[in-house]
Amino acid sequence: MNFFRPTVLFVAFASASILSAQEPVKGAEKVETQAPAAHAEWMQNFADAKAKAAKEGKNLLVDFTGSDWCVWCKRLDKEVFEEADFQKEIVKGYVLVKLDFPQDQSLVTEEIKAQNAQLQEQYKVQGFPTIFLMDAAGKPFAQTGYQQGGGAKYLEHIAELSKGKAGYDEHMAKAKDAKGVERAKHLTAALESFKNDDMIFAHYRAEVDEVISLDADGKAGLKSKFEGKLAKMDLEAKFNELAQGGDWDAADKAMEEAIAKWKGNAAIEQMATFYRGIVLIESKQDFAGALKLVDAAIAMAPESDMGKQLVQIKKRIEAAKKQMEEQAGGEEGGKDGGK
Repeated sequence: MNFFRPTVLFVAFASASILSAQEPVKGAEKVETQAPAAHAEWMQNFADAKAKAAKEGKNLLVDFTGSDWCVWCKRLDKEVFEEADFQKEIVKGYVLVKLDFPQDQSLVTEEIKAQNAQLQEQYKVQGFPTIFLMDAAGKPFAQTGYQQGGGAKYLEHIAELSKGKAGYDEHMAKAKDAKGVERAKHLTAALESFKNDDMIFAHYRAEVDEVISLDADGKAGLKSKFEGKLAKMDLEAKFNELAQGGDWDAADKAMEEAIAKWKGNAAIEQMATFYRGIVLIESKQDFAGALKLVDAAIAMAPESDMGKQLVQIKKRIEAAKKQMEEQAGGEEGGKDGGK
């Protein structure tokens, strides 16, 4: 989910997030600065790094970092990237790239600043550290961040993430000479190797569009699968847009229409029902009504990632409801005591 307002729901989302520890992009506030650790193997020029990876038959490990202000970035450097054993092993399969966003502007050239800003937008990086594993062309196949456990454990983590790339390559090889629906099936299997819809739709849209085209009549069930996921992403973007503008009536109407249009698609119905709960809290402070909708959303797909996340969010909404009631009671008591 995208987080759109610093309200009780923002706190609920952030607390239940399944993302790795990250710090948001910082402004220019004063913090203690520290020069980034020197890594002989890390490159800053992305084009040169891709060329090197292509020449050596390697992938890219790309670190979006705030080297002199981001606490988690510093910890990742110290606990993982500075370890000699980690560096010795990781360079066997990866060219290392550090895209730095420091407060000390002297740490990067103007050319690199411009490059990094463009890449931050291209890869939709919203927090630091964000680590991408990419092929030599710069196409991501995994995303992660800070992980506890040191260099050896991080190498295991990267090896696990890279299995998705191996699965993708295997199925793409099978798709090469296949035609029609058979090719669509191999393409689908390749994409699903990543187990990350956001990455698939952001960086593998050509493959997605081809699957939809090859299963144009929908008989293989592949077209509806991807169209539903696309609709879910569009719905999330639409809701966030309306929420940011505070247009709660329009947001509620859009969610109601989505539920009617995608009846039977549990993922979309679950998301839209939950968002209607947000509307009740933000527009009417109706926590009781919102909790009923959250319960309904959970029941639609309790074992889904979102269903499990909503269980945690529900607890935070209940806590916020209780706090609001206690504050209201205290204010009422204060009025009575003043009579």
